[in-house]
Amino acid sequence: MAAYDSVVRPLDPGLRLLTLLFTDAVSSTEQQIRLGDHQGDGLRRERDEIVAREVERAHGTLVKSTGDGSFAVFVSPSEAISCSVAVQRSLAQRNLEATEPIGLRVGLATGEVMVEDGDVYGRAANESARITALAKGGEILCCGRPVSWPNHDRTTASSPWARCC
Repeated sequence: MAAYDSVVRPLDPGLRLLTLLFTDAVSSTEQQIRLGDHQGDGLRRERDEIVAREVERAHGTLVKSTGDGSFAVFVSPSEAISCSVAVQRSLAQRNLEATEPIGLRVGLATGEVMVEDGDVYGRAANESARITALAKGGEILCCGRPVSWPNHDRTTASSPWARCC
C-alpha cells in the first residue's frame, strides 16, 4: 500500500491546467470526539492510506492533507474521475466489514491554476473545495461535464456516486 507521504510530490511551479480533487471526511469531528483521539486518528490514517493508494494508481499527485481530507491534482481529468470512484468503492468495500464506517465527500474541478511554493491557487482550486462541501457522504461532485472529457469510461461516469453541476 502507498504510504501517504510517498505520494506527496513537488509540483513544477507556474500556470498549469489541472484537475483538482478535494476530499472531506463526513462527521469527522463528531467521530473523533465519540471515539477518542487514538481511535479517531487510526481512522484518519486508514482513510489517508486509501486516498494515497488510489491517487498513486491514477498517476495523481497529493498536494497536502487537510486533516479531515486531502487535496490532489491530476494532469488527466479521466484519471481524477477514476481515482474518485476507486476511493469511494474502496471505502464502501471497507465499510461492509468495519465496526466504524468512514464516509468521504469528493469534489472535482478542472481549470488553470497557479502552482507556487508547493501549493495550488486559483478559481478551480476554490471551486473544487466549495463543491466538495456540497457533496453528501459517499458522493462525488464535479464542476463541468466530466463525461465529455476525452478517454473517459462512461461506465465510471454513470456511477451511483457521481453528480455534475
